[in-house]
Amino acid sequence: MSIARFKFIFMIARFKIAVCNCPLHMGKETEGRKIGKEFICLQNYQSMKAKQYSKKQREKVQVRSLVKNQDKDTTDYLGALDTWFKERRKQLTGKCSLCGGRTEKYNDKTYKASIHHLFEKRKNMFPSVSLDKNNFLEVCHFGNSCHTNIHNGRITWQLLKDSAEWEMIFNKVMKVFPNINPDEHKNIPDFLMNEIQSHLV
Repeated sequence: MSIARFKFIFMIARFKIAVCNCPLHMGKETEGRKIGKEFICLQNYQSMKAKQYSKKQREKVQVRSLVKNQDKDTTDYLGALDTWFKERRKQLTGKCSLCGGRTEKYNDKTYKASIHHLFEKRKNMFPSVSLDKNNFLEVCHFGNSCHTNIHNGRITWQLLKDSAEWEMIFNKVMKVFPNINPDEHKNIPDFLMNEIQSHLV
């Protein structure tokens, strides 16, 4: 049996003749489809499938629109973040704020590696201040790798407080803090939050 013949027989087998009580047939026998315990005439079945198809198409359009908007938002944010890094680069001195080592200020490819967000820009951390002009610290990427050591936890807030640079760092923290979304306060380390609150009294 050919595939086309098999499909034709299969399509016929899907429908049956039965009494239909819809307004169109009023108790007459007609061709239709049984879905569960309910018999639906062919006309209503086709109408139902058309509506389902239209609904799926609308949902697809909505999903595509949502994805497109999200992509646009992402593109806009990345563009704004790139501009933020370029603006911060103008403020770099070429000297690490912590160890005094050389930073990447003059390297077009790696200068971003010397611009550390005091409050992490990740979506699950402090996105509300990812573009705050005070939310950065100039640090070395190579040499003593202060940037890496901040992220791996070797340089902690406690260690920073004991450093000669603490006043400068904390002044930046206090400028940024009012702009942090309250929902993100839970991400601030307890030690730093205690320091902040003690200066807000």
